[in-house]
Amino acid sequence: MKADVKPTVTGKLVPLPTIRCPDTGEAVRMAQKILIFTGYLTNDGADGIFGLITEQAVKNYQKSNVLAVDGIVGSKTWAKFTDEIPEYYC
Repeated sequence: MKADVKPTVTGKLVPLPTIRCPDTGEAVRMAQKILIFTGYLTNDGADGIFGLITEQAVKNYQKSNVLAVDGIVGSKTWAKFTDEIPEYYC
């Protein structure tokens, strides 16, 4: 996975890997929490497994936010995610 970095309030850099179906792990869980926060995924969807439901939620988010609709959370989708959520949420 290719890692992008995003500065945090503390100034530390946090790697944000490109994630897609069928990835698993904390980065997937973080993306799912953001999708829940923004209303694109149901509240019970943060299981850390990037399955078809998460992929469709990502595509819907991307379409609504005028991003390339590919179902992959890469640098542009991460940037949009991190711009619109409070940092404490994740």
